[in-house]
Amino acid sequence: MLKKTIFFIVIFAITINAAKQNSQLIDWPLVSYTNAVEMLQKKGNANKTIAYLQKEMEPPFPFGFEPKPPVSQSTNKPPQTSEFYNKYPKGFKIGFYYYELLGNAFLKSGKPAEAFSSFLMSENLMPHKYSNNAVSNLAAQHFCNLAKTCGELSRYADSEGYCNYALSLCKSNNNIYADILITRATTMGKIGNFGLGVKIYKELYEKDLLKAEKDYVNYANLLFRVGKNKTAFDVLFDGLITISINDRQIENDPVINTIIDRITLANNEEIYTFHETLGDILGILNTKAGMEKSIAFIINERNLLTKIFGFLPAEQDLERIKERIKEGTD
Repeated sequence: MLKKTIFFIVIFAITINAAKQNSQLIDWPLVSYTNAVEMLQKKGNANKTIAYLQKEMEPPFPFGFEPKPPVSQSTNKPPQTSEFYNKYPKGFKIGFYYYELLGNAFLKSGKPAEAFSSFLMSENLMPHKYSNNAVSNLAAQHFCNLAKTCGELSRYADSEGYCNYALSLCKSNNNIYADILITRATTMGKIGNFGLGVKIYKELYEKDLLKAEKDYVNYANLLFRVGKNKTAFDVLFDGLITISINDRQIENDPVINTIIDRITLANNEEIYTFHETLGDILGILNTKAGMEKSIAFIINERNLLTKIFGFLPAEQDLERIKERIKEGTD
């Protein structure tokens, strides 16, 4: 713990000093940043990403440098510079991107206190005057990250404050806007304000801004909490059809498992719909190696549903799968 504290103190001091330096440009993205982004995207790699970033960010590290657009080899000029600066706005030092990434890795690893410290460090390497939408949107994402962290630390008033400030900055980016509202709705759920949480998610749902399984699940769970079971199942079925149907690990899919957990609240029509949808998913799954768990999961769940609910038709799923494997139709 002492070693980690010393690390942050040293890096923080270097960060402050780097922020005061005259701006310099550096080719971007750095290989280590790209590696860390890809590493963090893989499940279970949060701690590995943290260790990698901490090693890469040891002094001397060019915290105070700014990203430079890549140069086209054919024209020797930066290609599509405006697009580059929409993604990496001027004024944000590369240390900002590293600390934000480190903070997100800490969040994924269940270390919100360390994440909060990392996000505070990144704030020293960002502009505090928002000259255009790109700058304002990236600042909004930063304050959304702080809101998420405060929510994990049970600092709900601070989380709400950061969300409100982030919303005031978010000008033209639907993904960031959705992230902020989902963070706010999550906080409302934690403090028991389920009605407001439902209202927030309803706006996102109607604007088609729910993009992940967990968003559909969180919205549905809030609806269940306020007694809107039918609407909750409608949301879950929508997530099942639009997102879960492409999941290569159906047995771990949060939407499907939430429906299973809540099946006693469903009416006969909803139970029948779920049973048939699982059958449709089974029909499009390939039968190649690696899909055994998903196939077995769906077959078992459909069999279990037919045993519990007598009105469901019993079907020969296993025999059909064996026939598909034999015919080699995939």
